[in-house]
Amino acid sequence: MALNYGSEVIQKASEEFKLSEGEIDWKQRRTGDVRKMISVVENAELLRQGQLHKDELSRARHELNKNLYRLRLKVSNPDELKPLLGLLPHDKEPNLPRIPREIIGPKTARRLVTESGTRSLIDDTRMLPVNFPPSQSLPPLLHADDLDWHAPTEDLHFWTCADATGTRWLVKLRGGFNAVRERAFSVVAQALDISCQSSTFLKMAPQRKPWPIPAQRSGSTDVHQLAIWLLDEHPHPSHCANCPFSELNMQFARRPYDLEVLRQSRVTRLLDWARGEMLGMLCEMHEPPGRLFTASHAFVQIDNELMFCRGAGADLRDSPWVTDDAKRIRPSGLKEAIRLCEQVLSLSDDVYQDAIRMPEGYRPRMLWSIRKQIGLIRPRAQEFLDWAALKRQHIE
Repeated sequence: MALNYGSEVIQKASEEFKLSEGEIDWKQRRTGDVRKMISVVENAELLRQGQLHKDELSRARHELNKNLYRLRLKVSNPDELKPLLGLLPHDKEPNLPRIPREIIGPKTARRLVTESGTRSLIDDTRMLPVNFPPSQSLPPLLHADDLDWHAPTEDLHFWTCADATGTRWLVKLRGGFNAVRERAFSVVAQALDISCQSSTFLKMAPQRKPWPIPAQRSGSTDVHQLAIWLLDEHPHPSHCANCPFSELNMQFARRPYDLEVLRQSRVTRLLDWARGEMLGMLCEMHEPPGRLFTASHAFVQIDNELMFCRGAGADLRDSPWVTDDAKRIRPSGLKEAIRLCEQVLSLSDDVYQDAIRMPEGYRPRMLWSIRKQIGLIRPRAQEFLDWAALKRQHIE
């Protein structure tokens, strides 16, 4: 398995895994991956010893499965994980994975609306189709003092940081109120299977203690902030062979807001561009969200901190995906909006409650009630469906 790092890291990994250096061949050259592998081995040993209390046992299983799953996403060939799986105490823990395809992450079920609108249970810590974990599976609260901070650069204008596992986070420093709005939207959007960036809450040190970042460049000085799972963004199309974006730009210019352009594109999850903006209308967005395209040509909706406004006037009937400038109905957009609203109504109460749940010790100052705004999502969806039923009668 592998690690073409420095000799010290290779030596440490080989000692932990009891492997020869020749067997170490890891494609991701990051010490965070080494920490994940070592964590797997350490927790496997704890499980093998069989002396853990119930809570400790659950935590060890969770950490082991979580790091195995993240490692699985790092390798081009899952069989590279076989030596690691061979070290697991299957005699004591028969449910641990024995082959790579059994690596599914910690099991905590949540509800998801499927394409037909029905509810199903999935593994909450699975990776989304664009290979990052949903917001609800992230640690509920990060602490700034536990993170390794990196200043903004010309390419990335926000602060970033890394935790002990090597996971990288983007920190925009927009304050706790916006943090709650951003994360709440992601929970609802991801429950609807919309490709949306994931985030979790971040607690900065009080002002009496120096922040890890300079005050003059810190943005909001609120101790309540948000940490966003950092994604690798697509480079300029000129640096990408067989890039689909030039084709997409050409088609969208010819047929703006045509859902068939999105469906036919080689960019994956592109229909979520329309679905995410439609959901934003139901969530009273102040302005449209942002769009990010990953290095693997996948769409992700970003910049959702201005959802759940009061009096923003957002109305799904006015979405450019549903009606054109002359207020004529776009049939395919109307159909997709109807499907989305039906799915919104079929979500369980648990999803909406989870969207506004905050961890202990995280209580930012709220300018207005996000709970109330989230409570308006379903009535707005029903109002749209009533309007759409009349419009479809006229169209037909």
